Amino acid sequence: MLIVWSLDRLARSLTHLLVTVDRIQLAGAGLWSITEDIDTTDRGTGVPLLAIVAVLKDCQHAINCENARIGLAAARERGRCPGRPRVLTGTTVAQARTMKNDGATVTEIAQALGVRRTTLYRYL
Repeated sequence: MLIVWSLDRLARSLTHLLVTVDRIQLAGAGLWSITEDIDTTDRGTGVPLLAIVAVLKDCQHAINCENARIGLAAARERGRCPGRPRVLTGTTVAQARTMKNDGATVTEIAQALGVRRTTLYRYL
């Protein structure tokens, strides 16, 4: 008997879950999910219920992803920029470009602006 806390800890997709359950059953073992209270050793309800729960979990994941996209779009419409703030502003990028045109090395510019060279390369 393989005991898991939740089905989402065992597999990340419906396909992976069903393949994993088949492998467990071919090995002669059963599966018990504590959170969903699913026991595959009960042939009458265990396996069909497992498939239904897996489909519902996939649907919930899709809904969560869609809600996140909608929330990000709404934030952008309100003028908010979700995520990590930019390290360099337009003014500092212009300053870096000016320093580069004047012959300064990328290392010198990065030290002057207090950023890493890789960050500076991304902006230049």
